[in-house]
Amino acid sequence: MTHTNHRPLNIVLSLAVLVLGVSSLARADHGGATHADWGLVVPATSNTGNYTITFTAGPVLRLQEKPAGGTYSTVRVTTTGSHAVTNKPDGTYTYRVYFMYCYYSCYYSYSEPQSIVVNTGLPAPGPITGPATDDDGAYSLTWGSVPGATYYTIQRQVDGSGTWDFATDVITPGYDESGLASGTYNYRVQACDAGNNCGSFSSTKSVVVTIVGPPPPPPPVPGTGGDPGIPLSSDETGTTSGTFRVDESGAA
Repeated sequence: MTHTNHRPLNIVLSLAVLVLGVSSLARADHGGATHADWGLVVPATSNTGNYTITFTAGPVLRLQEKPAGGTYSTVRVTTTGSHAVTNKPDGTYTYRVYFMYCYYSCYYSYSEPQSIVVNTGLPAPGPITGPATDDDGAYSLTWGSVPGATYYTIQRQVDGSGTWDFATDVITPGYDESGLASGTYNYRVQACDAGNNCGSFSSTKSVVVTIVGPPPPPPPVPGTGGDPGIPLSSDETGTTSGTFRVDESGAA
């Protein structure tokens, strides 16, 4: 009985499959990229440097980050759909989700990129100090200074109107009010740097103004001309003019 050796044919077929597989991998890995949504949600801004990125959960997802002017790098490999970022420095960051799946051939896709601008700015100034009440519409306010601040913007709200009106910009941490009518005045202040980047507002300070008018004049004294109901006269009927000396008993 004759045995046929098929080993060379098997080797040839295996090599052919390998070549086809490598070719398919090359085509999919370098020419088959597609954009997918992946449910990526990135906040547009953050003033704390802390934020959360969410996306659709899936098998072996890579969240990639690119700083302004930089290149993408993987910040997390996960199968869940969220990533918390903390204490991020100021700047602009772009994120995308990268997904890759290999079975005979490899397929991958990127989500559409989304960016966030982080601007933590300067910290809030220390609490505003000043009177709780005032009776003439003039008083002074001060607050704690902020390192790096070049000026402060103080805002005022009248009688809880809900609208914060611009008051003024000041270089030093203090502000003098004057000419106010009776009412409740709320104040808040923020520190700003040379680039006009301002930080968070301070806590609110309230001052209740009750204008007190001048005191009324004293009542008139009878017989002094201040009371029009008592006429004064230096020449009553039956008087005698002349110079007189009055003794201690009151007699002339």
